[in-house]
Amino acid sequence: MYAKITRKLDEFGRFVIPKGILRMYDISPKDSVEFFIDDKANTISLKKNEEYCTFCKSTNELSHFRGSLICKTCAFILTGLTTDPTGSDMEGK
Repeated sequence: MYAKITRKLDEFGRFVIPKGILRMYDISPKDSVEFFIDDKANTISLKKNEEYCTFCKSTNELSHFRGSLICKTCAFILTGLTTDPTGSDMEGK
């Protein structure tokens, strides 16, 4: 789809994205939006920022771990692979 919509920036450099476009792309208040800048084409594009698990791409029950997002299921699986019930490190054994 291609559409051209013109909006004026306010005194802070902001603009309003029409509700119809927000609904079409499932963007809600407080969602994160990514900006992509293409210097060659002289364009700025927007995309809803989807946060997901680094390993399985799930969007459920996410937490931060060492700079990455990981879901509860993958955290459990990884914990099971690296530790035994006594809590000792199993890596390299």
